[in-house]
Amino acid sequence: MSESLHAFWYRPFWQQTIPIWLFISLFLFAGYFLYWKENEILRLELESENNSLIEKITKETRQLQHFPPLHLLEQQADVLKQIVDAKGEPLELLSQLNTLLNHSTVILNQLQPTSSHGYFLEVQGDFISVYRFIEQLLTLPNTQRYRYSDIKLTSKQGAILASVTFSSINHTFTIKDDNSNE
Repeated sequence: MSESLHAFWYRPFWQQTIPIWLFISLFLFAGYFLYWKENEILRLELESENNSLIEKITKETRQLQHFPPLHLLEQQADVLKQIVDAKGEPLELLSQLNTLLNHSTVILNQLQPTSSHGYFLEVQGDFISVYRFIEQLLTLPNTQRYRYSDIKLTSKQGAILASVTFSSINHTFTIKDDNSNE
C-alpha cells in the first residue's frame, strides 16, 4: 500500500487532482439535493403565491376603478344624512309637542307644515296656561334647530288663542297681539 501511495504522487498533475474533483462534485451534488433543492422548491412556491397575489390585486384594483370616487361617496353620505335629519326632526318635534300638550291644559287646534322646513301651531286656553305652554315651547331642546318667526295672541270667545309659526330657517323673533303691535 505504501508503494501505491507513493506511486500516486508521481503521477501527472491532472491524475492527482481527479479525487479532489470527484470529492468537490460529490459535495456539490449532495449540497444541491440536500440544501438547494429545498430552497428551489420554496422559491417556486413563493413565486406562484406572489403571482396569485398580483392577480388578486389587479382584479381588486379593476373592481375599485368601477366604484365612484371617495369625494362622491362623501357627498352622497352627506345628502343621506340631511335626508335622515330632515325626516327625523319632525318626529322628534311632534313627540316633544305631544309631551308638552299632555302636561298642559291648552288645547291644540292646528298643527300643520307651512313649507318643507316650517310649521304652524295654534293652541287655545286661558292666559296663564298659554303663556306657560309658549314658555316651555321656547325652551325645548330643539330650539337651536327651530326659529320662531311669529307668535300671535288673540282672544276668541273668552279664551286666548296663540298662533305660532316656526321653521328650521333662521328668522327674526316677533310677538304680535290682536292689533298687530309688536
